[in-house]
Amino acid sequence: RGSSPLTRRPGGFLAMFQQDMANAVNVPVFTSSLMQIPVVHRMLRRGKRIGIVTANSQTLSPDILLAVGVTEDIPTAVVGAENTPAFYGVFVQNGMELDVDAAEAGVVRMAKGLQDQYPELGAFVCEGTNYSSFGHAVQSATGLPWFDIVSMTRWIYHAVVKQKVAGGFM
Repeated sequence: RGSSPLTRRPGGFLAMFQQDMANAVNVPVFTSSLMQIPVVHRMLRRGKRIGIVTANSQTLSPDILLAVGVTEDIPTAVVGAENTPAFYGVFVQNGMELDVDAAEAGVVRMAKGLQDQYPELGAFVCEGTNYSSFGHAVQSATGLPWFDIVSMTRWIYHAVVKQKVAGGFM
């Protein structure tokens, strides 16, 4: 297809197709939890950095970040699970058995290591649905907000399927 975005798709990041997919349907579409980064950046005080937790830091290219609205003025730091065998071995290398405790400990080590390297971290945004289960442990260990696909899904759902406020007014 020549210059089609399908021919330049890096890794497994659907973010590269966000606009094409949104244009194809009549409902809100979100292809990546990384889309939260510009919003999280605006929530944080100046000088804070966003920690991006991903499966493989080598595959998270500047093009992918740009596709989700991450510009050069948004400070980020990326950590991948390449050195977290309990997580990486299952979720990236298709291993058959997950040691949940070891995977959680590995993800916490990843986050703490990034926090130690960048004390100015203000929040984490994780790429990948498999990280959601470990958000509570990371938040407990780091004290930082954790944004993942579940938080994004709930946010979008509550905008699309509005509930009546109990008592009428807030």
